[in-house]
Amino acid sequence: MSIKKPITGEIKYLLPHLRHAISGKTPVSALKEYLSNSIDAYADEIGIFVSPERKMVLIQDNGIGMSYDDIERVVDKLGNSIKRSLQGTIGEKALGLQHFPATGAEKIQIFSRKKGEKSYNFLEMNDKEFDAELDKDITHAPLFEFENGTRIMLMGIDPQFIEKNFYPKKIKNEIGEIYSPLLRDGRLDIKIGYLNAKRISYSAESKQYRGEKVLEEILGCPFSARDEFGHIEQKNGKIELYLFIDPEQADGKVMHYNHGVKVLDSIVSLNELNPEIWGNGKLFGEINEDFLRLNTPRDAPIRSFSGYMPFIQTLKNYETYLGEKLRTITARDIDKSELARFGEGYLRILDAVARDSIMDISTLVRGKEGDSRQRVVEGVKNGGSTNFGGTREVVPPQTEGRDTVKPNNQGDTDYVRRARKIISSHYIINYVDFNDLTKINLRSELVEGYKYNINVNTHHPDYLFSKKNKRERNKYLAYLISKEVAYGEFKETVRKASQNDIINTNTVMTLAHDILTELAAEFYIKGTRAAHLSK
Repeated sequence: MSIKKPITGEIKYLLPHLRHAISGKTPVSALKEYLSNSIDAYADEIGIFVSPERKMVLIQDNGIGMSYDDIERVVDKLGNSIKRSLQGTIGEKALGLQHFPATGAEKIQIFSRKKGEKSYNFLEMNDKEFDAELDKDITHAPLFEFENGTRIMLMGIDPQFIEKNFYPKKIKNEIGEIYSPLLRDGRLDIKIGYLNAKRISYSAESKQYRGEKVLEEILGCPFSARDEFGHIEQKNGKIELYLFIDPEQADGKVMHYNHGVKVLDSIVSLNELNPEIWGNGKLFGEINEDFLRLNTPRDAPIRSFSGYMPFIQTLKNYETYLGEKLRTITARDIDKSELARFGEGYLRILDAVARDSIMDISTLVRGKEGDSRQRVVEGVKNGGSTNFGGTREVVPPQTEGRDTVKPNNQGDTDYVRRARKIISSHYIINYVDFNDLTKINLRSELVEGYKYNINVNTHHPDYLFSKKNKRERNKYLAYLISKEVAYGEFKETVRKASQNDIINTNTVMTLAHDILTELAAEFYIKGTRAAHLSK
């Protein structure tokens, strides 16, 4: 039999103001209170299921559940959470009960039972009254049964409000960010979907970061605190650092988590920390601790708590290291940009060298009346796009100005002429560390793709030595680019000779001498001269 339990005392008069304040929360942040209570109940699996048809959002966990006495205490302690003074909890069960209006719900129903109990314990509240309905003899749970844990049903939500604010694909990223450390460590699994089993469900995933990881450490943080009897005792908190740097990012944030649940969107709001380090936008990631005490809305740590300043000092101890990392990585990024500019400029120089080259590295294109006639078929198109597996991809230009053709006895007779090849449109230069043991001794390599990729080994001793002087570095790069372009042109020439059925051993050897030696030398000598590197 259910009973009505009135909410009494000072909180009865404060409750309307409390609900009004909570109504300013976003629907998902209000949902956070219920999920955090599930984690406090040792749940490692939580389901969030929405049903626009039923005007409901349902939260189901596999935690230890609540007894009838537990539910009674939740109501009795409303406004002064039964867990507020207990360290190691991340929800405010009594206060969190009042977040349901912010989710758009008119009422909340809770079904819960501990393992081994035969019936469910029940609680219901609505947004019009200040009474709670309790029951401990519920033999069946709505929708589906569960052995132990808690089910929260937020009811009376407008279907359009549900689709706008609780669309599973949308909220999975927001939920994933709120519980990122727990999801990353595998301590928590959150499924989000519709009650209709035919519709797709999603798993919340930890937040993913791009950039260079600079810190992934777990630190101890000793501090003194008074126990419930007023005695001072020594404690040791834990701080997990998971930080990245990306020089190209300008709005990155280091988020603060308590027990794996997000508290601060940016830790730079703690003004004891250096904003030039923690708020520069290039540093981002997570700081998760397990010992700070939080204010009642759980959106900031309590600064008067004895563990707060040891926490701050632990972070400040890393500011010098992080500052140096920021300078080093940013400088390296600037260095890469400078290398990219040199490489692109040097390829354009080779365009001019190729036009005046004594070697025939021209390509065959369609001509006009007066040019020679030859049987040809279509070659590679001059740019454009193509479809691969349904995905539209850009095809790099192979010549400039006209479409290429290639000789073929089965083709149509057409006017053709020779056109100079544009070197810069065929090559991309990448600066990478060669970690493959079979390649670590290579200074560079040429890899075929839509364009030829010239990969320069930035870990090779010769490259590291050349970095001491910008001029020497550029001469070293010019040599590598020249030899790889010469090799690429050699491969193209051999391929054309093979298509024309004029390839033989003597031809290959002649081409190897003419191109791999003479053209490489010509590219390097004339290229460095044009780049003013020869003096």
